Amino acid sequence: MTPTPVPPAVAGLTLRVAIASHPLPVTALTPGEARQYARLTGGHRRRLWLTARRALRGALAAAGLDTDTSVHGFPQPRASLSYAGDLAVAVVAAGGTSALSGLGADIELRTPAPGTARFFLTDREQDHLAALPAPRRPASLLRLWTVKEALYKADPDNARTRLRDYALDDPGARAGTARTVRAPTRDLPYLTLDLSRGCFSVAATPSHTGVPPVSEHTFAELAPKIAAFVSLPVEEITPGLRLADLALDSMASVELVVDLQEDYDIVLSRDDFATVETLGDLAALISSRLPDPADH
Repeated sequence: MTPTPVPPAVAGLTLRVAIASHPLPVTALTPGEARQYARLTGGHRRRLWLTARRALRGALAAAGLDTDTSVHGFPQPRASLSYAGDLAVAVVAAGGTSALSGLGADIELRTPAPGTARFFLTDREQDHLAALPAPRRPASLLRLWTVKEALYKADPDNARTRLRDYALDDPGARAGTARTVRAPTRDLPYLTLDLSRGCFSVAATPSHTGVPPVSEHTFAELAPKIAAFVSLPVEEITPGLRLADLALDSMASVELVVDLQEDYDIVLSRDDFATVETLGDLAALISSRLPDPADH
């Protein structure tokens, strides 16, 4: 496991972070973890899951929590997991977490294609990127991508939110605040860390009163459907998980779309999926097509 120098707090919360690049031995699994592992299929998926267990154990231990990862379901407000290549990162909030309603982490090793910026950056953020010297743009684009993913994962009310809906107060800040179009007065703190390869960001959503109720058609409802379709434990299904990471062939992709249309009684076209990269994006797309309860 790779030790990671992390600033001591985000939004006043002490964070414990662990990054792993090697899988946990199967013989070291607890009974609960072994049952979860047995449900997985495919060597790559199993290796990645074991690597994530190693990282999560490290972060839980540092936070003084039970290191049996099977007792910690995801998504949850005090911990977050992210994967990239052969790396897995786990972030856990230590101590009291009454002031926390969401925590999100994202690690990325490869810079997204420049043309994708318009899908997750606001116009102001794109202007900031374009104003940078050309050699600095790839690293900045990678940082902004991880920040947006971390903010999305940290937001418990993200069912109807796109990555572009999170606006950074200062696009050039490595530690700063963002806000959403849904709640423009609510600060969402984040920070970014450089790794020996790639980039890592973590974000938090502080608790507050008066949170508008989340639609009943949220990611929490979609997750079990996706988990059953791809034969993954539901705790492995997170808003930031990319559709590409599910390794669906063209036939399986069509079957999934048909199933979702039937389940939700909506129509989804090929063009609808042009900006869908993550399961969170998919949940937001579905939610946008559902009838407003106020209309009934």
